[in-house]
Amino acid sequence: KSEYQRNRMFNVKKIIVMKKVLSIIVLCAVCLIGFNSCQSKHEVKIIKVGAVLPMTGSLSGLGTSIKGGLELAINELNADSVKYELIVEDVASEQRNVITAYNKLKVSGVDIFVTAGSAYSLALKPNAIRDNKLLFCIASHPGITKDENWEMFKIGNSSVEESEAIVKYLKQYTGKLALLYPNTEYGIPFEETICRNQRDIILKKYDESKDDYKNDIQSVIKEKPERIILIGFSSSMGKVLKSIKAYDFKGEIICNLGLTNSDVMKAAGDAIVDTYYIDYDINKNAETTKRNQFLLEKYHTNFSSTSYLAYAIPFCIDASYANLRTDIKKASENIKGLKELYVNKEYLFQIDTNGDVRPTLTIKKYEL
Repeated sequence: KSEYQRNRMFNVKKIIVMKKVLSIIVLCAVCLIGFNSCQSKHEVKIIKVGAVLPMTGSLSGLGTSIKGGLELAINELNADSVKYELIVEDVASEQRNVITAYNKLKVSGVDIFVTAGSAYSLALKPNAIRDNKLLFCIASHPGITKDENWEMFKIGNSSVEESEAIVKYLKQYTGKLALLYPNTEYGIPFEETICRNQRDIILKKYDESKDDYKNDIQSVIKEKPERIILIGFSSSMGKVLKSIKAYDFKGEIICNLGLTNSDVMKAAGDAIVDTYYIDYDINKNAETTKRNQFLLEKYHTNFSSTSYLAYAIPFCIDASYANLRTDIKKASENIKGLKELYVNKEYLFQIDTNGDVRPTLTIKKYEL
């Protein structure tokens, strides 16, 4: 063969090889694009949940309990794939720090917020509405959800609902009652509801800023009530309970949900034993025991009423996870349209269209 023919054959072979290589490159590119497309379809978007809580200061027990409840739920929801990230900002038990903490979380990409207490909740409400952020409030004030803003949720029972549970319990008894309650927006509804249903009752307001309640308790004890109803939610409630027991009161003491607050329990000490109180109807099973053990070991607190409420929030959010990725307002409407939710298939919560999320109340006796 001539040199021309040899060069021609070589060039033909070269072209064939180049075409094959090009075909392989094109095929790989198509496969890579297809893989990335499938991956993007199934990509899990991580939703940031920002908690504005008192992790230090006088209300640190409340903040710790709520953080623990949120963490428990998010750990369980993230067991198969990571969908949620919890970010906590400490307000050091000062209301003046609430907006700063909220803005810091907002800048970091948070669209869903959690806070505790009516004061913090009402302070954050205008910001959440302005910014179209979901705000879950572990609080009792009816003003949080009265306007039915799609951004607002209130987790827990109102003071009126708690007082109605106490009134229902008292129907089986007669005799003189005493009502001790803080002179606050939280305490006053108890007076209104209980007095409307009870005639023979001694009323005594107490100042939560005090440390010594001996005079208050003496004035109540000398009236010889058969039962004392004690209302509160801060450590002062525990101090009042301790003072009542110090005077060797023999009748029943009936408390609201505040007794389950770790700050109250710590202040009350052994005086808490044999006291009746409102609590949530939490199933006593192996999983609940495991959650309690986790909180005790990590945060030195119990799976109490506040951690129980906090635990429910991520499951409410998760009920509309698909919408959270694209339309946060639609997600909110879906949650409010559920009417009821079995949190993790075991704890029942009623959900109203205005954003109230309410568990079932019951009365228990505190025992060691």
